[in-house]
This record gives sequence, structure tokens and C-alpha cells, in this order.
Amino acid sequence: MHFTELEYAIELIMKERGVPEDIVIDALEAALTSAYRKEHGKEIQPRIIVKQDKGTKMDVHLLRRVVKEMDDPETEISLDEARTIEPEANYDDFVETEEPKLNLVFGRIAAQAAKQVVMQRIKEAERDIVYQEFLGREGELVTGKVRRREKGHVYIELERAEGIIPPGEQVDGDRYVPRTIIKAIILEVKQTPKGPKIILSRAHPDFVRRLFELEVPEILEGTVEIVRIARESGFRTKMAVYSNSTDVDPVGACVGSRGSRVQAVVNELKGENIDIIHWTDDPFDFIANALAPAKVYSVEIFDEEEKAEVIVPDDQASLAIGTKGQNVRLAAKLTGWAIDIKNEHEKLEEDMKVREVERGEFIIDLMKIPVSELPFRKPAIEGLVEHGFKVLGDLLECKSDELLQVKGFGESTLADLEKYLNEHGLTYEKYDDQHHAETV
Repeated sequence: MHFTELEYAIELIMKERGVPEDIVIDALEAALTSAYRKEHGKEIQPRIIVKQDKGTKMDVHLLRRVVKEMDDPETEISLDEARTIEPEANYDDFVETEEPKLNLVFGRIAAQAAKQVVMQRIKEAERDIVYQEFLGREGELVTGKVRRREKGHVYIELERAEGIIPPGEQVDGDRYVPRTIIKAIILEVKQTPKGPKIILSRAHPDFVRRLFELEVPEILEGTVEIVRIARESGFRTKMAVYSNSTDVDPVGACVGSRGSRVQAVVNELKGENIDIIHWTDDPFDFIANALAPAKVYSVEIFDEEEKAEVIVPDDQASLAIGTKGQNVRLAAKLTGWAIDIKNEHEKLEEDMKVREVERGEFIIDLMKIPVSELPFRKPAIEGLVEHGFKVLGDLLECKSDELLQVKGFGESTLADLEKYLNEHGLTYEKYDDQHHAETV
């Protein structure tokens, strides 16, 4: 039997819904089989086969059980007849037989059931096709049309699908007006009972990466590489770039003539600031570059702590730190180093305090040196020990005229003491005066 209306319906579904022919035919077979069983109301097992070969044709097959004595010809078959179809058939086996004379006219209820089966199968097929189409496209830039905003989520019309921008993937300052064209990246593709769920993002750092790939041919060609990106969406992005050609300036390529390329990206990001810096594998230079637009005086790396101390001119400190610490925070994300900003004045004061502490510890240790190890002549050392002097500090507790009264300790020994103290950055007179002033 040929059915031009059925053939037309199959072609229409294939064109309008984009569903492959085999899926449409499978859906029709399932629907017609279900309708046939509802219509005839017997415990039969039909299988309707839809063929397209110079027109649409439907064949009805029945699964019939092999029995010794037949009571119902529609559900049973003799062994002899079964073996003409399947030579290996035996009793209680099921044999599929073609029944060209069976009535395929359905009533309203059966036809409605068939229609529901077809639509359900087609809808499931569409969902799977869309899922397969977007699967593996995570990170890809797509363009769509804003449909609506609902409970904080923005729904975007994509080709044959709908994308969702959750609140956390939206950018402050974006206005999602229905029917306006918008760009985003595919963040995640999920299969759900209601169909594929395509999560989009405009806040992810890779969104900036894809926009630059769109604007800068050198990036797509591979001449310029975007090595790292750090972003606080809606406010500022820092991007480190590298050139594989000595003839191409990576920063210049991304900025474009009179800033045209970077401005196109800034416009899409609704005014978000973008710092483009040179990437280098030298952490000292990379950290200094990352703090742009601030100028850096010096960088000191502490590998074990994964920390960097950066000294900047006094007038550059606020610029290096940025509003609410944003500049240094993004520089830390970009480089992977914890960055501590200090201006020259702070560093100088800190160094002085450190030196003072170290100097104080040194003097304490110096004062503990035994008298016997001091560079004095033997009579002087014996005299000092005899008078109860044990360490250098004991000598400095006394004024010079008191030391000169010690047996064996004369002017020459006092000169040796002064020389020894001078070698360690001290003088006997100053230490003597200071000590006694503090004592008083």
C-alpha cells in the first residue's frame, strides 16, 4: 500500500524538525504498531514496518507462536507453516509473518494514540540531536538572542536550542533586553529529563579570550598566544600574551591600530578595563609587568613561601595596589605569586628596624665573650679575672678610670679594648657614656 500523505508527512518532519529519516520511520512504526493493537483489541503482537522505496509502504507483520493445534490464526501458527519461514523453528517459538491483508484503518482513539507516540519519539530525538550537537563545544563562543529573564536567569535563543546564563555567570552592567543580540561562551552542556541544558557565561575569563580570538587574526593563526588571563568580570581583566614571532609585538597586535581591537572587546564587555601585558617565564619581570600600569622599583622572590615582595616608588604605591586592592589581586592571580607591595619609604624603615634588631642581637652576643678570649696581654687578663670580670660586658660596666686601677690593666690595654670595640662598630667612650646615662 502506498500513502502519499504519509510520505509527505515524513519529509515535512525531516525538513522542519531536522530529524533523520530513520528516526522518523522508527517513530511511525512504533506509533502504528501501538494503534493497531489498540484498534484490534486482541492479545496479538504486531510489528508494522514502514518502508520508503519509490513511495511510502507499510507492511504488517505478526509474531505468532508455534503450536500443535491452532485456536487463533492471528496469534498462532502450525509447525509446518512456521518452518517455511524459519527452518529451525520449533514448538513454542515465535515466528514473524507478513500479513498484507490485515486492515490498517484506525479509529479516532487509536489514531490519536499513534499521533502522541510519534510526537513523543520525535521530541526525544530532537533533544538528543541538540545535545549531541552542543556536546564537546564547551568554551566555544556563541551568539544568540535574549528571550527573557526569569528568577535571575537569562534565557538565550540559540540555533535549535535555548541557553541559560545563571546569575553567577552574568556581568554587572550588562542589560539583558529581550530580542537583543548577545555573545557568550558555552560553559557546560547537561542532559536532563526535560532535554539538554546549555549553560552560558559572560563572566568566565575564557569569554575575554574568545573575544580577542575574534578580533585578533594573529591569535587564531597561532602567532600570538594568550598565555594567562585573570579577571574580575565587569571591572578589570589582566591578560598576558606572547609572540612566537620576533616580528610581531603581541601587545600591539591585541591593542590594534589606535586601540581598535581592544576597544571592540571593551565595548562588548560594557567598558571593562583590560590590561594587556607581555608574558615572560622570568618571574621577576612577569610580576613587574603584571602590576601595570604601576612602575616597579624591584622584585624579591621567596620560593618556599611562593611570595614576592615588590618595592615601588612612593608615588606609585596606590596605583600598584589599585582600588580596593584590585590591581595587586589580579596580578597575583595572573602570576600565581602572593604579592606584597611596599613603597621605598616603608622598605627603608623596615630595613632599618631589621638592622637595629640584628645589631642589638649582635651586641648582646659580643658582650658575652669571655675575658680570657679578649685580645689582651696575659697580665691584664689575669688581673681582670682576679677582680671578678668574666665577660666583655663586665668591663663595659665600669668607667675607664676604674679599669686602670686593675692590676696589669694599663693605658695600652685600654687602647687594645678600644681597638677591639672599634672593629665591631663600637667605641668604649660612647658605650660607656650611653650605658651610664641609661643606668641613671
